[in-house]
Amino acid sequence: MKKIIIVFFIIPFLFASCKPKQENTEHQTDKPFEKKKPSLMGAWKMDINPASKNTNSNDDFFNNDEDMDPIKHKAALWAFYPDGNFTSIDGKINFLHGTWKFVNNKKSISINNGINEETYNIKVIVGKYKLVLELTSLNNDKVKKFERHAEMCKDFTLDPFYYANNMWRIKPTSSENDLQIKNRLSGYIKHVSFILKSAQENDQSSASFEFSEGIIKIYDGGIGTNDDKTIPNYWKEAYYNNNELNNAVTLFKKNLQNASKNIEGTGNWYIDDYNILATVYAKMNTEKLPVLNWEKEKETDEE
Repeated sequence: MKKIIIVFFIIPFLFASCKPKQENTEHQTDKPFEKKKPSLMGAWKMDINPASKNTNSNDDFFNNDEDMDPIKHKAALWAFYPDGNFTSIDGKINFLHGTWKFVNNKKSISINNGINEETYNIKVIVGKYKLVLELTSLNNDKVKKFERHAEMCKDFTLDPFYYANNMWRIKPTSSENDLQIKNRLSGYIKHVSFILKSAQENDQSSASFEFSEGIIKIYDGGIGTNDDKTIPNYWKEAYYNNNELNNAVTLFKKNLQNASKNIEGTGNWYIDDYNILATVYAKMNTEKLPVLNWEKEKETDEE
């Protein structure tokens, strides 16, 4: 397979994700991504513990386009934004908010994750189905390889992995009252809603909830609740104790009831599920999620 290698300064493109299913799942795609000007902005996914694959070999990692999702083990997500904010989710559990900046005439980036700072040289490799970011540490020459996880939203502050939309991941150091529990749950609802918004806005064939599983169960044109055995531990552990976790689950189920009663279906599951979650969010908060006229936005873009 012919490879195109781009070494540079700014890096985005298309995001490959999971086919729409009635469950939270990892991402995959069934068509080559569109060729767009590369950009660093947006979310990238890294395999921390790959099995039976030599990720030090570009040929092994990038030629195997039949395997749309080579990352099936512990994974991490890094996301970069134009205002210099940086998000890191390690193993779906550890959430860090930091900053990044270009250095060395934009040939490298410096990342401060709030704990330490490191500088990397940048390389992007383009395969038929994958667009991959390769970061080589200037400290020890170790290489981190990422696959594009999601393009950035037009308004990056509404991107699901922008740091402000992930504060619900930080476990409180003391017991929370009912308002604080509601705010934590609302933050999660907003995050999942923005995944649907991003998928629709970027015209993705599917959406990935791999780093966002919790009480919300995604259906093709509907929202449900995951049972206790299905909810991952990292979501449960974002609450101070089991009692506060149970209060959050009860609160979500209560506000989900009849949430879709007066919502007219569009036939587009991104829109329909977003509207249901936006209704749940509005029932819990005075603030409302953005009301998006998808068809109007699409027509404007075509013009």
